[in-house]
Amino acid sequence: MGKEVYDFSGRDKLGKIGEAVCQEMLKLCSWVENVKSVRSDKDYQNKDIDLVANSKDNKVCNIEVKTDSYMSGNMFYETISNDKTNKLGCFETSESDYIFYYFIHPQCRKIYVFNTKELRAWVQQNKSRYKLKRVFNYSFCSLGYAIPLVDLISDMRKSIQILDVSVVENIGFFEEQARKYWDKPEKSK
Repeated sequence: MGKEVYDFSGRDKLGKIGEAVCQEMLKLCSWVENVKSVRSDKDYQNKDIDLVANSKDNKVCNIEVKTDSYMSGNMFYETISNDKTNKLGCFETSESDYIFYYFIHPQCRKIYVFNTKELRAWVQQNKSRYKLKRVFNYSFCSLGYAIPLVDLISDMRKSIQILDVSVVENIGFFEEQARKYWDKPEKSK
């Protein structure tokens, strides 16, 4: 039996859906004046930023969104996105203020909000507790750690926020659009 590979095309579509849900969720927050997607803007792409939220008191919040459809109970913290070029993963390079890690599966419906610098520091301090994993793509591998959410919630309880996306209007529509992409397994070693 051959190894299964990560379907980037499907995952990119799933990521767009996840970003749309996070954008809708932000619109419901009382502190947000407006929020826009900057996914297509090259300057923001180079900074690994997907959304920009402006607060009612004129502060700017840059957000990287990671969308996960697997019900493993883990967050995959990618350290190397391409082992052939040794390109660092977005968790390591993002210039965002926050990372929204969204579990899009309807049995979860949660966004875990991390301060980017605090999450990065926590992983650096705790990565020896976890095994480095490989995710196979078509011509390269990504490397990272499958970190149990219970560990993150326990250790980062003062800084993590957990948002329930059930309040987003038409959440069922978003999930139905995502369903065709989350049934494809990926293989890690």
